Amino acid sequence: FTEVDSMNFPQMFMNTFFIAVCSCLISTFFVLGVSFCTSRVKWKMRKPYMNMAMVINLFPGFMSMVAIYFLLKAMGLTEGNRIPIALVICFCAGAGTGFHVMKGYMDTIPRALDEAAMIDGCTRFQTFYKITLPLCKPMIVYQVITSFMGPWMDFILAKVIVRAEAEYYTVSIG
Repeated sequence: FTEVDSMNFPQMFMNTFFIAVCSCLISTFFVLGVSFCTSRVKWKMRKPYMNMAMVINLFPGFMSMVAIYFLLKAMGLTEGNRIPIALVICFCAGAGTGFHVMKGYMDTIPRALDEAAMIDGCTRFQTFYKITLPLCKPMIVYQVITSFMGPWMDFILAKVIVRAEAEYYTVSIG
């Protein structure tokens, strides 16, 4: 179970757990920010951004594996102890485009709550933190679960980045 010659499952579990937790926290932060901005804030390129994100999400992520690998290699993130950081970056990089479900939920929250908070002197961030986030708890749980499961179950991208360095294997590769 823990022999060095064969697969070291506890090490693989800890690698996967570290990558999944870091990706989960960063991805959830990104998705909450992008969802709030696209749902509540009016800005010039909002509609084109949402359309672009929808088109990008139509293509599976593994189509860009070769390009991602060469970018990571050029930055020196495919060797040694930088491999987990490279995996976290890969799993978090596209999180801002997966905001549609959370945005749809935020659209159901009445804008009158935001307006009342603004009248009471809240800034946009305070409105987000004190009004919107507590009302979005079910969707935050959904986002945390889905952003944790992605890195936990990914095999293809993790195998391309980790290659044959067994000490950085994740559970799915092992």
